[in-house]
Amino acid sequence: MAERGALASASFENWPAGTPLIRIHASSFHATQFNPCMGDPTRFAPVRVKGTCVPTLYGAETLRAALAETVLHDLDVADPFASVPQWKLTDRSLSSVVATRPLKLIKLYRMELGKMGRKHAEHFAFDRAGYALCQTLAAELYQEHADADGLIWMSVRDDTKRACLLFEDRAGAALTPQTEEPLARKGPALNAVLAQLDELGIGVS
Repeated sequence: MAERGALASASFENWPAGTPLIRIHASSFHATQFNPCMGDPTRFAPVRVKGTCVPTLYGAETLRAALAETVLHDLDVADPFASVPQWKLTDRSLSSVVATRPLKLIKLYRMELGKMGRKHAEHFAFDRAGYALCQTLAAELYQEHADADGLIWMSVRDDTKRACLLFEDRAGAALTPQTEEPLARKGPALNAVLAQLDELGIGVS
């Protein structure tokens, strides 16, 4: 057994083959296209190991969680007038992808982070304060666990569902797209997003 408080003591969870991952992502990327460390920093990306980029891809259990991890990330949901700028939707796509084999993911839940000697509050703050810590942690875990396909945690904004980050060189070949539709097309994908936002009482401005 690895020493408690060390990254080697990480615990794992398998994401079952065929179970959809829901994605809200920039329309400049396809459903199974990994981001090569481009664009604004996110909680766990960019991941850089010894100066080299590890391309990554985000997904979540549900559309609500996918929205929470992206377009709702910086929104004050307690604001009675909370709304999402329209541009945050029109340059994104809604996709669903599945894996052809189980994905081995490192658990970053509260108890599992504690097992590795890390404090949940420092990594999963609502603001961007923990981004640097999380990006460093992702890079360190990538190096420590060569058999891990990615990371999994409870969505910060929707703490009822899981979100995950995948590493391209390990999980990329296992992913296949199910659906993909730009929200700018104003079709079923946008309707699904607007319905979810309406259920949460969040408008579009």
